Amino acid sequence: SYRVRANGTVVVDSTSATSVTVTGLTNGTDYTFTVEPFNAGGSAGQSPASNAVRPYGTPPAPNLSATPDGDRKIRFTWSSNGKNGNPTRIQLKIGSGAWENVSDSGSRVVSADYATTVTARVRAQDTVDTSNYSSEVSRSAKTNDPPPPPQERVWITQGPRASGSDCPSCNFFVVHTENFSAPGTYSIACQSNSGSGWRTFNDGSKHPIQANGTRQLYCYYGNHGLNHKVRVVFNGNAYGEMTWP
Repeated sequence: SYRVRANGTVVVDSTSATSVTVTGLTNGTDYTFTVEPFNAGGSAGQSPASNAVRPYGTPPAPNLSATPDGDRKIRFTWSSNGKNGNPTRIQLKIGSGAWENVSDSGSRVVSADYATTVTARVRAQDTVDTSNYSSEVSRSAKTNDPPPPPQERVWITQGPRASGSDCPSCNFFVVHTENFSAPGTYSIACQSNSGSGWRTFNDGSKHPIQANGTRQLYCYYGNHGLNHKVRVVFNGNAYGEMTWP
């Protein structure tokens, strides 16, 4: 029979086999082994110590987190969970990209389009037995939504006096636009409503209307202080309804 010792401690008390698997060792610790043949008549003494060997196991999976990190950016942060015998290195894969070696701990900021989910994976690789990997850890985060489109605004104000016209006490219409989505040249109708419905009193004049700008029209209106409503119509819509001051 044989008695096997690891670093001087008996790990197999008696076996007739010429090959045994020793369990219960500590991964990452170097061990030397001796074999002691014995029988009923006594021991033949321990063999010389073997070369040192180091047991190892599957590396522990790393930590990984994913968080939004500003406009259209995702931050991935990882850290090692140690080793299980042999030294390890951390590998990172973002999206459909290739695996790459990275530091044991760190972070990476990734840019993407609005409202896009980005996924990263990490794993630990044994640097001695390079086919020995931890399980993969995957985390995902979504970039921020796009900002709402700028609010379109069209309004009118009372412009200068229509001096030299048939109504010198009247004032011109002035059209203002902000983030107007359909700039172009339009025939603009001016309308008023004194309480009995909308009346068009000037139309057909073509004016360039910008996305952001101001344009004085040719139409004018009086009847100040009577709470009449006014507006302009172009592009198939009525805009800027207001009480004429």
